[in-house]
Amino acid sequence: MTREEIKMIQKSWLRVIDKMDEAGLLFYRRLFDVEPKVRPLFKIDIEKQGRKLMDVLNWIVLNLQDIDAALDAARELARRHVKYGVKAEHYPVVGHTLIWTLRKMIGSEWTKQLEQLWTQAYEALAQVMIEEHHHHHH
Repeated sequence: MTREEIKMIQKSWLRVIDKMDEAGLLFYRRLFDVEPKVRPLFKIDIEKQGRKLMDVLNWIVLNLQDIDAALDAARELARRHVKYGVKAEHYPVVGHTLIWTLRKMIGSEWTKQLEQLWTQAYEALAQVMIEEHHHHHH
């Protein structure tokens, strides 16, 4: 990912930062609509969960240019999720849900290019998280 592309992702994220709580809730509501099977994996209330997710995402997005730091955060997240019982096959639906949430939050500023960039970024992180998953399961 080029510096320019990273800047675009970070700039779009600024639209979400002010409304992180709302974004977190939106994300989980949507996820449970699309994939009701994962609901029982989330024991704590989804407002807290949503805030946690947004905090981690915030950290990763703000550190995207330092890819090692971003990937470490993704690995750490994966380790926690293995404990929760999240499976590798949950990652694609989470990706779709994340993109859907960002599109909703960012509204008219959302572009096809942003969608591609976010998808690319998510897939790179998910890849690392899935590897971490397999690592801890075998």
